[in-house]
Amino acid sequence: MARQWFDKSDWDAFWRFWDDAIQRIPDLKREALEAMGKAVLQEVREQISRRGVHDSQGRVAKWQEMRIGSKGGYVAVSPSPDETVQVTRSGETTTSKDVTRYLERGHGIPTPSGRNRRYQPRITSHRTYVPGRMFYSWAKMDAQKIALAEADRAMDQLTDIFADYLAEG
Repeated sequence: MARQWFDKSDWDAFWRFWDDAIQRIPDLKREALEAMGKAVLQEVREQISRRGVHDSQGRVAKWQEMRIGSKGGYVAVSPSPDETVQVTRSGETTTSKDVTRYLERGHGIPTPSGRNRRYQPRITSHRTYVPGRMFYSWAKMDAQKIALAEADRAMDQLTDIFADYLAEG
């Protein structure tokens, strides 16, 4: 019976490549999530300007920020909760998160009682609610498409790693 010799160096190189590839996957996932989040954040900011939010200083768009889940499983776009926009006389604070919510969903208008004899109605219509601009809702419609495009780019990077390995061998 003839002995078969097995060249173990190619086998070891193959497993080293797989170990390296497996080590790169979490980094690629994090990079893909960051790219997805940045793309969706840009879409939200564009929707803010498109939906008629009168913000000449660009504050509402600046308040929006991207955050990644603690274990790296998701990415979300939301207003920064820390910035105080206004403090009322009674000491209550209005934050950037509150203002963004009012702009997104809408808010009520207090109606004057009209008891003062010098009262002049400033609101000519009987509408007691300001409709929301819905910029998050509009961005949500395109978010999946944008996120999948960014995920495809990450998969292309992984494919390039495999192609480089096959080109070497």
